[in-house]
Amino acid sequence: MDMYRSIKHWLTVAFAVLVSLGLAATARGVKAEDRQILAGISGIQVLVDEKIGPEAERAGLTWEALQKDVELRLRQAGVRVMTMKESLFVPGIPFLYLNVTTREDPGLYTFCLKLELMERIRVDRIPSVDLYGRTWKGQGRLVTVGADNLRHVRENVRDMVDAFISEYLAANPRTP
Repeated sequence: MDMYRSIKHWLTVAFAVLVSLGLAATARGVKAEDRQILAGISGIQVLVDEKIGPEAERAGLTWEALQKDVELRLRQAGVRVMTMKESLFVPGIPFLYLNVTTREDPGLYTFCLKLELMERIRVDRIPSVDLYGRTWKGQGRLVTVGADNLRHVRENVRDMVDAFISEYLAANPRTP
């Protein structure tokens, strides 16, 4: 588990550095309604950013729980969930990135939720340059709850993942 957390942390830091250097890209003209961008993706790794405050974690909302929630929801829908090692052999090395940022006040928590599909993007004219960028973006959410209602955060995450699953399955219909 420590190795996984270390690698996850490294990926998050690497992505943040790429963004700050302007090397991360966002696919232009791609809307959440455009399902074609999801076509052909054979599996997805899940990465949950861990900006959850300590009070929310003590109250039971952890990045591990959110990671399990997202992975379970994907598996239940028939979407292949990959490990980091498996994803290295899939074109684009796609990962579903859940960013949860918390602001804590006494007895009240505000969460900013973001769900995006990130993939490697290559620049044909400069083959040595590898960029990671957002190729699909769900609708973000701002949720404010009391300490006894943290389940609402998980429900909002579930709804966001369901929206992704709906578009993913529309772009990748199952064959009987």
